[in-house]
Amino acid sequence: MIRSNPPRLKPDYHEPGRNDSCVCGSGLKFKKCCLGSYSSDAAKEFRSAYNRGDYSLALIAARRHFTWYALCHRAHTIPLLEKDAVHGQELLRIDIEALAELLDNLRQCYFHLGIGEEFPGVIDNAREFVDDSRWVGKIAYTEGLYYLVEKEDEAAAFSALAGIDIESCADWGVLSLYLQVCPGDLSLPAELDIIDRILKYTESEAVRLQYRVLKALKYYLVCEQDEGDRILEDALAQFTSVPTEDRSTCGRVHFAQALEIYGKEGHRIDAIKKAKVEVKALIFEAQEGNYVEAFLAELMRLLGDCENGLGNSVEAVNAYMQSLETFSDELTRVFLVRALCNSGQTESARRYLNEIVEDALDDPGRFDLAISWALLAATSLRAEDIGIAVVKLKAVQTKYPAFVQMRDQWIIDLLEATPSTEVGKIRKLIRRLNSLITLNPSVFGVGLNINKIIDEIDSAVDRRKG
Repeated sequence: MIRSNPPRLKPDYHEPGRNDSCVCGSGLKFKKCCLGSYSSDAAKEFRSAYNRGDYSLALIAARRHFTWYALCHRAHTIPLLEKDAVHGQELLRIDIEALAELLDNLRQCYFHLGIGEEFPGVIDNAREFVDDSRWVGKIAYTEGLYYLVEKEDEAAAFSALAGIDIESCADWGVLSLYLQVCPGDLSLPAELDIIDRILKYTESEAVRLQYRVLKALKYYLVCEQDEGDRILEDALAQFTSVPTEDRSTCGRVHFAQALEIYGKEGHRIDAIKKAKVEVKALIFEAQEGNYVEAFLAELMRLLGDCENGLGNSVEAVNAYMQSLETFSDELTRVFLVRALCNSGQTESARRYLNEIVEDALDDPGRFDLAISWALLAATSLRAEDIGIAVVKLKAVQTKYPAFVQMRDQWIIDLLEATPSTEVGKIRKLIRRLNSLITLNPSVFGVGLNINKIIDEIDSAVDRRKG
């Protein structure tokens, strides 16, 4: 950290001309965009507006903040690099991290406002802003996220990373994106190597928890139960050791998700109860803070998962229904079906299943849908339900041995099931279906959940002020 105060910003020397394009990449002239309004104080306005879903105001604030920092880079860092290479390089590193964070703020605003088609222009504007190979990686990452989130094009996202040497890459964001969009199946050692490097290079406790849990799931999915337990227990312990005041909202959401998985996987009721307490606290804060509805709906869905894991079927149904009333989501309907089956409401469960738009689900979501059909079939023992469930399960594509073994056994059990099947055997199948661990990339992958709350931005900016 630099202890001496850098030179004061002199806007008249570093601002663009009034009729030049604005630094933020909006495409507007500087005089019609950020002139006279850029400031570090815009960060607080951005957080508040973004978290309550006012993305128009958030975009204005994000542009003002990006412009402020970009001009600081010109006024402070570039001259310092010429005078004091050691301190200049440290400030350059901080600038690269900060500008990348602020650029991603812009990306998320463009996405939520439905004007993502304009964002490539922002990327092009920023591409040459910093003369450093690390900035090339940040631009590649931002471009890759644009293709993945805006275009849902994993191939284009992967192509955006083509110029990055993944073997020597020390950027956790690039590594996380590569892990998600790399075509073909990476070997388990290759996946674990990337996860370990993400853990090494990130400074975020929320990200560390996220990828420790993902690492545990990788072991579960290849039937390495003991190692998965060890890693997941360590992930929970590491996050628990973080002071309460230093735990971000995103980190706490991951913590609750991890507790719920840990609890269901080993029938650890206390862990699920802890997850439920954490989720309820998060829901209260989201309501008090007037956070965006989609984020609140996700928390309510997680509450439903906890209630289902505790055997509170009626409470689980209520939580899922509240989630859907807050924000419509196909995956929530998939899990609602399980709670309805567990509470004996098979007719309602069947109706919801038939209404689910399967094309709106990703691959893990389709596997979850197949499991819900299997649960309905095991509960109702209707031949028609069993037939649909078997077809859905056979259609599931997975490379993981744990899923393959479970899927194949479920198919066998369902094909053998009849109304006269031993009750104990059917109950055992229902318990297995209810306790399944699913690997959902939107939760424990690259962390692209578009409904997330912004609470860890500008860490590099804060360090610059120090």
